[in-house]
Amino acid sequence: MNIELNKIDKQLELVNPKGDVLLGICTKIVLYFDKGYTTEKRQAILTMFDEYRSMLKEQITFTQDRQYDWIDLRHQSAPEVKDWLLSLPSDWQWEFLYKGGNREYDASSVNFSLLGKADWEEEKGRLSQVLIHFPLTFFVNYHESIQDVLVRWLGYLQPLHGYAGIGTCRHLEEDLAYRDAEYSVAQKYPGLEITHEIHEILKLRRDTIKGISWQTILSRELLDKVGGVQVLSSIKGLSVWQAKDVYLIQASDTPMLSDLPESYYQLAEALKPLYSQERWAAQERGPFEEKRAPFNALEYKKWRERFFRKNEETNE
Repeated sequence: MNIELNKIDKQLELVNPKGDVLLGICTKIVLYFDKGYTTEKRQAILTMFDEYRSMLKEQITFTQDRQYDWIDLRHQSAPEVKDWLLSLPSDWQWEFLYKGGNREYDASSVNFSLLGKADWEEEKGRLSQVLIHFPLTFFVNYHESIQDVLVRWLGYLQPLHGYAGIGTCRHLEEDLAYRDAEYSVAQKYPGLEITHEIHEILKLRRDTIKGISWQTILSRELLDKVGGVQVLSSIKGLSVWQAKDVYLIQASDTPMLSDLPESYYQLAEALKPLYSQERWAAQERGPFEEKRAPFNALEYKKWRERFFRKNEETNE
């Protein structure tokens, strides 16, 4: 079914008795890229961020300084990212976060957060990552489409892979209270994107992906590993855009939560060899606690493979 955007937003929001927003829904973009230690990639992120700020404006209410103290942008200004980012040495990791909401830790459909890896971290296989949220109905009345914006950003950044679609946004303190609700809606709506934010439990390298979504982003290098762009031409319902050496692959005209068309399943099968099967060791995963979370390793794997065709005879 097509999503009724004006209704689904509030249906999936979870607020505790204290008024903390634990879980929400948004239009989510996640991009994984290499060479985050270079001036070129850092400048690309700054350009994207400047455009994002001009789009969301006063909806961006909080940021953190470099000591991780919160700044309420409704009452005071913050140091500009561009004033410190470009001068950082290549062997430094870097990060910043800008978000919306009435409280610092609230789940918010406004978010631009970045974790850039140092050169020595990338040598170990780690990728830089940018996570971007838009309010669910933002592009309904905006003068550009999400495709226009995303293709332009892909041209700037040239990521290795990523995805975009309707997904959950979470309370930043990793409050376990939202976990059951998130797991429940993920089972109900296979088209909903679940992201463990910056702390992905998967080990994603330059040649492995998390999976497909409404919009799947792949470098030419990755797409060539599964037969190139020709493989996509046989899948009815796909739309494809190209930004230099990166492809944006869209599985349906509009994002969908359930009753997904065949194109989702065919795309997943075509890209199946690229799916990551590695996980970070427990001490590397951050706050994700496998035993207490409904999305433990096994359930998360099942969820990621929800678009795979099952072999009824082998039950695989």
